[in-house]
Amino acid sequence: ASLHKSLLREPIVPILVLILHQSEGFTFECAIFALSCLSHHDAFKPMLIDKGLPAIISIILGGKLYSPNVANEACRTICNVSYMHREAYSMVASGHLILAMRAIYHGGICTTDSSILLVLAMRNMSELLAARQYLIEQNGFTLLVEIIRDFSANKFHCSIIYSAAITMIFNLA
Repeated sequence: ASLHKSLLREPIVPILVLILHQSEGFTFECAIFALSCLSHHDAFKPMLIDKGLPAIISIILGGKLYSPNVANEACRTICNVSYMHREAYSMVASGHLILAMRAIYHGGICTTDSSILLVLAMRNMSELLAARQYLIEQNGFTLLVEIIRDFSANKFHCSIIYSAAITMIFNLA
């Protein structure tokens, strides 16, 4: 039997969310990394959107992220679940996701890799017509411009950011 099938039968995401809220240090970091790993598999994405993403947003806005490496894994989780852009409306409608992305960006824990993941997530969410207005109203476009301004030094990273930005701008136009 596949390990994924075994994990799907267990409440793994709610357990990791509980660990996120009740721990700190190494255990907290392990929970973030585990959610990031689960976000690579389509079978876990609906549960991550429903339970995991709100928990990650909560810990970001609660100031619990303190390490660029851990913040990068939170950004990776957000980016990976954003590929289910049909769910983008539920991701951005509350207004907290873009706020959390801004908190990472302005909190001094955003790396070049994190910035790429944030731009890719916004690009993916902009694919859904219903989510576009929320991205604009919540200053997602402003965040995009800030990232382009601050992370344009590396040509490789720059090409990824510009490509995603062009798609996002096209979608929002």
